[in-house]
Amino acid sequence: GFFLKEGVCSDYVNQADIAKLLYFDSSKMDGGDLTTFDEYLSRCTPEQDKIYYLYAPSREMAEQSPYYEAFKQSNREVIFIYNAIDDFVMSNLQEFNKRKIISAESKDVDLGEHKDEEAAGAEALSTDQAAALGDWMKESLPDKLSAVTTTKRLKSFPAIVSEHESGALRKMMRMVEQQSTGTVTASILPPQQLEINPHHPIITGLERLRQQPDTTDVAKIVLEQLVDNAFVTAGLMDDSRGMVTR
Repeated sequence: GFFLKEGVCSDYVNQADIAKLLYFDSSKMDGGDLTTFDEYLSRCTPEQDKIYYLYAPSREMAEQSPYYEAFKQSNREVIFIYNAIDDFVMSNLQEFNKRKIISAESKDVDLGEHKDEEAAGAEALSTDQAAALGDWMKESLPDKLSAVTTTKRLKSFPAIVSEHESGALRKMMRMVEQQSTGTVTASILPPQQLEINPHHPIITGLERLRQQPDTTDVAKIVLEQLVDNAFVTAGLMDDSRGMVTR
């Protein structure tokens, strides 16, 4: 298996043929069964033009990931990968049988409208409120956030980081650096794009907190924890000790 994956990343002439031999876990597989790209495509609806994958340390964590939530609701299959090398394979392969391979964490994920009666009846931020909250979040954490937008992908979670550097590849490169040099250079994470769920009580509560002069400090603490939680979920948190004092 490892040599086939290495071939996908190094033998570009035979890459497509080698990719047919790869096996992965997926959200549609049970009991340890694996699937190929061809089998994945055979289960797709005709209008699905992308192959989706999600990196996580385990299947359990993949199924609990906020990035998987919308796929589960729409009954869309996702390939689960658990090793950094598999993430590297997906990044190099990019497409299979003329269908793009994209991470479930990408901002380009579009699963169409999903009607959610519970969310529709819940308290939610207006467009203006969400925009104002996003501006405040960026101004409060300029070193961590480059953009804040609303999303329809989330139901049970307040926020996710989108279009970010692969957490798995980030860790793999740090391991390679440590093995080759014996040290690890501190890498600065650039500001990230955050997507917020305007229906979630943490987000609506944060908007109320920041509007009150006597709870502004509390709002900033909640914001920091919210963003750090999203970073942890995306695999971008190298050192979580800063959260302990909150």
